[in-house]
Amino acid sequence: MNLLKTLYDSKISDLQIDEFIKSSYKKERIIRRQSEDSLINELYKVSSFEWGGLHQNSLEKTIVDNYVKRIRSFDELNSCIENELHNSLRAYVTSSWYNHWTSIIIEDVFRDHQKVLPAIGLIKKVDFFVKNIPFDLKVTYLPEGYIKLEDLWTKVKDHPSEEARELIHQLRDKRLKILDLAKNKPSRLIKWLYENQGVRRFDSANRLFLVLVNCENFFESWKLKRAKPLLIEKIHGHFDLLDDLPGFEITFRWENVNYRTRSDIIFIDHNR
Repeated sequence: MNLLKTLYDSKISDLQIDEFIKSSYKKERIIRRQSEDSLINELYKVSSFEWGGLHQNSLEKTIVDNYVKRIRSFDELNSCIENELHNSLRAYVTSSWYNHWTSIIIEDVFRDHQKVLPAIGLIKKVDFFVKNIPFDLKVTYLPEGYIKLEDLWTKVKDHPSEEARELIHQLRDKRLKILDLAKNKPSRLIKWLYENQGVRRFDSANRLFLVLVNCENFFESWKLKRAKPLLIEKIHGHFDLLDDLPGFEITFRWENVNYRTRSDIIFIDHNR
């Protein structure tokens, strides 16, 4: 508290604070940049993105409920560990590892832009500032509430008939129309994302949504998280055109309570 009071009473200007933050970030960035290319090469070795039936934030509960409390035979337990849990844990750890390092790469792409001021240290719900407005970065895809036909898509795609191929074209066209609608009216999608967030992760903080869409294969949009040149082109292009305040004033409703926030959204649609 005394430190905050000292800072408040000091003659340090906002510009000096900004310059200190930028200088500190540059020092951190130099270290990460030295190994970034090799890291991205490693990320390209990941060929699938699956959680193995184990859910984030409830890993221990999933194991306890499905193995510890359900199985009474030691031999059956060992068999399940070898044949089920081992592969599930591998998928879970691999996906978590991929998410962690691609998130750092994406955050650095944002923070490298001159109009973005990095957040120093850990500030809850703040990854960076744009024109002095704090934003929490959220990387996502076209919401599952919009498109949830993966099994049907795969089955139809593997079918040899002309009707199946026509249905695939129809499904793809429908998804592209949804994407175009979202891009033309981004505030509508932003509002949907706020109103349909999970209960455990609910928050009304300012968010900047990065929406990744592989138009050739929607279910491989996760691969775009490591496509650094594409990320730089789209993200920096968005900020290059930014002259006014970023994003939109959004009003949304959650459990009968109205909230107001500022949010922005960037679409990265590839292979259109």
